[in-house]
Parts: sequence; C-alpha cells; structure tokens
Amino acid sequence: MGATKTHRSLIDLPKYNTMKEQRLKISIFLSLFLTAFLAVLVSGCMSSKSSPHQLEAYYSSHYPEEQVRKPNDRTESKSLKKAKSGSGFWKSSSAKPPLDLESIELKQEDQQAEPEIHAVTAQGGKRHEILIPPVNRYAADDDISQNTASMIEGKIFNLVEDAYRKRDYNEFIKLYSLFVESFPHSSQKSFLDEKRRDFFYRENLQIEKLRGAMLELSYPNAKSLDELNNYFERLKENGISSIQVDVVQFLGEPVFLFANPKKGEGYYFSNSHNLIVDDLLSRITKMAHSNDLKVFASFPLRHHPRLGDNSEFLMDESWNAFQNRTSINPKLDLLNPASRAYLMNLLKELLLLDVDGIVFRDDFTYERTEGFSMVAMNRYQTETGQPISFNSMFVPVRTGHSGEFEMLTGDEFQNVALWRTREITQLLWDLISFVKTNRSDLFVGLEVTPEMLLDQYDPMKWYSTGMHYLKDLNVDSFVLKWRKYKSENESDEKDYSLAVRQLREQISPQKEIYLKIPLSQITKNTIELNRKIDTHNEFQNEFSSIKIAIGPVDRTKRLDIVN
Repeated sequence: MGATKTHRSLIDLPKYNTMKEQRLKISIFLSLFLTAFLAVLVSGCMSSKSSPHQLEAYYSSHYPEEQVRKPNDRTESKSLKKAKSGSGFWKSSSAKPPLDLESIELKQEDQQAEPEIHAVTAQGGKRHEILIPPVNRYAADDDISQNTASMIEGKIFNLVEDAYRKRDYNEFIKLYSLFVESFPHSSQKSFLDEKRRDFFYRENLQIEKLRGAMLELSYPNAKSLDELNNYFERLKENGISSIQVDVVQFLGEPVFLFANPKKGEGYYFSNSHNLIVDDLLSRITKMAHSNDLKVFASFPLRHHPRLGDNSEFLMDESWNAFQNRTSINPKLDLLNPASRAYLMNLLKELLLLDVDGIVFRDDFTYERTEGFSMVAMNRYQTETGQPISFNSMFVPVRTGHSGEFEMLTGDEFQNVALWRTREITQLLWDLISFVKTNRSDLFVGLEVTPEMLLDQYDPMKWYSTGMHYLKDLNVDSFVLKWRKYKSENESDEKDYSLAVRQLREQISPQKEIYLKIPLSQITKNTIELNRKIDTHNEFQNEFSSIKIAIGPVDRTKRLDIVN
C-alpha cells in the first residue's frame, strides 16, 4: 500500500463533480467536432476532385501560400506511416494509436503506382503533407469512417489515461465505461480492465473512521485460538468495539479453522437437539471480552440445519405452478406453531452463555410462492374461513418468445400475504419478548434491508413484512444492510439513503441504527470501501443514534479490514 491519499466524498463536492462532468462533455464534444470537420474536409476533397491535378488546383485556390513539391522531391518528406509512440499506455499496447492530426494518410490501393506528395502550409504556419494516390484510386468512404472511429477511440483512450495518471476515480470510471461501451471489441479493453483493477489498490483503508464499529465475522483467517486472539488484539487496536459471530454451521460451507468439528453441520454451542459442531461460542466470547470486544450472536430465523431430523415436520413448502402442487423447501416454516417452540428452545440455550447480545437475521421473510405447508394452509382456512386456491392466486403469463413465465397475483393472494405478514410479525414480537424477559441486560438487534421498508404494500407482497410491521418491535437497534441474507446483490444507493431517513424518522429516537457497510468484491477495492465509509460517516453526522457496522469477514473471499 502506498502513502495515504485523501479522497473527497461525493456528498461534499456536488459542484466539483458537476465541473468534472462539464469538462468531460466539453472534451468529448471538441473531439467529435474536430473529427466531423476532418471527415467533411477529406470527403469533400475526394468527392469534388477527380484527379490529383484538380485536387492541386483546389488547394492552390484555397491556400495562396501553398508550395507544391514534385513527386520525386523527397528531401522534405517525413515518413507518414510513423505512429506516435508517446508515453503511457501506447508503449505497452499493440493497438493502432489515434490518428496523427499532423498528417493524413489516405489508403493506397495500388502498391505498384507511385503516389504524389503535396505539402500544404496552413494559415497558422503548420505544414501538412497530403499523400495523393494515383488517379481513380481514392480511399472508400468506409475507410474514412474507420479512420474517424480510430481517432475517436484514441482520443477517449487518452482521456482515460489522463484520469488514471491523476488518480481521479470518478472521471476514470466514467471514461472507462464510455470507452468500453463505445468500443467493446477494442484490443485496448483488456489493458484498460487491468488498469481498472490496479487502480483501486493505491489507497490505504481509513480504518480510523471505523472506531466504535461492529464487525461481522463469518470465516476469520485464524487457524488456531491463539491466532484468533491475535486477530482480536488487532481489532481492539483499530477501535472496533464489538463483533457479530455466526453460531450455525451448514453442510458444505466453510468452517472455523480453529474449530474441532464433531459434526458436519449444527451449532457452535450446546443444545438439546444434539447438533453440536464444536462448543466454541463460550471460548470465543471469553477471548473477545479479554480484548474489550462485545459479542453479538447472529441468530437465523428460517435457516437451520437438519430440520428433517426433527420429530415433528417443521419444513416449509412452496407452490410449484408447473407441477400444480407444493414441494418441500428446506427452510423453517415460521407459520407452524411448532417452529416457535423450536426457536424458543435454541434461544433459551443460547442465553445461558455470556454473550452481550443477539442479532436476528433478516431471513424471516417469505417469497411469494413460499409459506404453503399443510399446517399453514389449514391455519389460514380456520382463522379466515377461506380456503387457499392456487389457481386463483397465481396466474402464469408468458413473458416472451423464450418460454419464460411470470406469476401474476390477484386479490386473494393479498389476503394471504397480509395474514402471513401478521403471523411473522407476531412471532418476532414473541421471540424478542422472550429474550428481554430472560436477559434484560442483553442487546437485541434486527437486520433489515431497504426493500423491506420503502413501500407500504410491495414489502408485504414480496417479503411478508414492511416498515409498518417492524417499526414498533421492541428491539434496541435495527441493522440496515445493503443486501439481503445470502445474496450478493446490493441495494441502490438512493434507496439505501431514503431507507436510512425513513427508518430514523419512524422509529423511536432512543433506538440505535447500525448501518452495515458490505465487505464484497466491490468494496475489496480500497477506494470503493473508503467511499462507503465516508457515506456512512455522513449519515452519522446528520442523524442521531447512528452507528457503523461492517462485514462479513470471509477468508474464502479475502474480505477483511485488518491484515
């Protein structure tokens, strides 16, 4: 890592960015203007002159000071085929450089004939050499278009180079995107891609701005408990105040390297289901406390291992429109009253440990076709008096010639979604109250995403939740994430900003909001991560009771904030 560079936030510099965009537009406009002028000039000469002599006469009438050399006079001729080598990107690229504005070379179709060379002195004093092919051997229009495109490509390429050298991230990305969109098959693309990847590693992480933050640990790069302790020491030195730890292990997913697993999946604490991978959570907690770190346990709602081994059927079922029936999906059925008891038992055993808090995962939501187990459908009919008719709720509609279908929903589905949302909200109330009753000292958080909060009806339709149902829950904090549980897709920046404002306005001022910065392939780039940190710091300055979270740390993807 090089020396620390200061990058100003987009939020702080609207005028600065506007000026940058104007400069970019002016540069591109001038390039296109010069290109068009050149093309018109050359094509006009070609179309109006049928021979070199007529072309010579044309220049004589338009440029009185013109001096015409004889074809065999080569003493002042320079090589017109010499390309600019210059500095920077061109040295390492084999692609054709931009057209030299000092010379114009028309394509030569007859290699046997001897071309004529004319020297033209323009009003500015610059001397231009025009290579005139033999009679009736002029370049075609598509050749001129090709030269024009090459000049535009080179001009934009040089602008990208300039932004790269200046370390101007915004301009570099804009110009890079323009180049790739305009010239997708350019031989320079792979070279620019490499520069784009290299660009991001030239700035040190502003870790000092993460003081007091909560760090989510999924798969830390520690091969032993001693290494984990050293890792905790580095977190303490950098001002991290708490860690959020996964307590569930699934088959086929990475494990803690410092664990001694007895089972392929289960929990990292003792439990009555006899699903113990390794009783590590108590030791992790003790070690974290010795480094002044609080420990919050991540508690999933629907994602639990070995649900099929339970004595009572607890798995959810989804509607399959093509098979016209429901099929098992391996998530916990939150609409089954037995699932409530299952979660309560796990929480009871988790609360026996010396953890400082519990963060409920955002996986309590349902997709439209989920939540149709036999238990759930019987409950719905008993409590509402209405049976569930899938053919009335879901109407498949072909979306195009590819054979794909989109499921439309009607009023009957809205009734089911409303009932389902209320049942899930009630379950959350019960679980939170259970924790508060048994451990009043415990911190309780709930993960949410912008999509769950922004609209009054769509969140209920797509997620079986919404701001109206979440804002009054008795949690100490909401953890607002950029992406949903087990998803790599991040929310739009405008949506996230709007969700922060709405959440802060609609919940109690005493409740904290953790804004979680995602560690991902995007924020693996230090400049991008610093920009996320700056954006979240702006929210901290604007609103009260805002804290920062970041994660998850994942050694398998090389995602971390400390070395």
